[in-house]
Amino acid sequence: MKRSLLLGVLLAPVFSFAQQSIWGYPTPAQPLVNDEEPITVGVRFFSSKAAYIQGIRFYRGGADTSTCVLKLYKSSNQELLDSVTYKNNTATGWVSANFASPRLISKDTVYVAAVYSPGGNYAANQNYFTAPVTNNFLTAPASGTYGPNGLYRMSNGFPDQSFEESNYWVDVLAIDSLEYGGGGGVSYWSVNNGNIYNNNAGIVTIGTQTSPEPSDANLKLAVNGHVYAKKVKVTATGWADYVFDSTYQPAPLAELEAYLRRHKHLPHIPAEHTVLQEGIDLGDMQTRLLKTIEENTLYILQLEKRIQELEQHITPTPHKKQRKNLKKQRTQFNYLD
Repeated sequence: MKRSLLLGVLLAPVFSFAQQSIWGYPTPAQPLVNDEEPITVGVRFFSSKAAYIQGIRFYRGGADTSTCVLKLYKSSNQELLDSVTYKNNTATGWVSANFASPRLISKDTVYVAAVYSPGGNYAANQNYFTAPVTNNFLTAPASGTYGPNGLYRMSNGFPDQSFEESNYWVDVLAIDSLEYGGGGGVSYWSVNNGNIYNNNAGIVTIGTQTSPEPSDANLKLAVNGHVYAKKVKVTATGWADYVFDSTYQPAPLAELEAYLRRHKHLPHIPAEHTVLQEGIDLGDMQTRLLKTIEENTLYILQLEKRIQELEQHITPTPHKKQRKNLKKQRTQFNYLD
């Protein structure tokens, strides 16, 4: 879901977060290497918890007029998850660019952060990945743990080769949670492990800035528009199966008919004007409708029993052939008389 759709009703929004990287701000042993042909360099890494990759950072040792492309891959299948173009061709040192939106990564899943340099420039430290490097929840594993680390490719694409376990000083900007608020230190939203939380004491409104039920202290979400879903589950506080209890007696039909003629709706169903004014509680209405269905079932069973009783007291009408035989017999009796 786009952030602008979910949070568009908030004013002066800002993101606040604590960024985390693998390397910090060291100066590489070889701050500028040039292979005079396009190259992609990268690093394998994983997170000890679900997190968000905001962007890619890398060390730039000198002026580079080429436009680099920063990428995030899933290591297992080399799937490209996101990319961004770095456009500042004059900055040096540790530089970075952010994706269009933070990218969620899974716990203990290996990813690759990579930089494609058309000009062939990169920084390097050889014999680096002999041991893992961990900084907070991020880890760059040692070579051999999940394949080689310190990756390169002499073209644009997934870097799948390694040279002397070199570190090419590619890094990530990671955050373990997101907060979205109105500035001034006020936070309305937080995002953690893929879940979005509203930290405000009030309600969330979409398509409106006013509460439709100001007196409802438990109201948390108001939507002025349509909602599409594959499934909606309502927690019920009761159900209508008590209608089938042996002690339950539905209202006599005559009494029900009188009520319908007077009120124009079923006894336990709200009237039209009430529904139009107040709406309906889905869980409560489902229970009421089920009660109607179950009472109708009882009425049908009662009528079936009454029909059977009546049939037992009715003399069957003779069949046509039987009536003809009876008439013939009467004629014979009359002749004998």
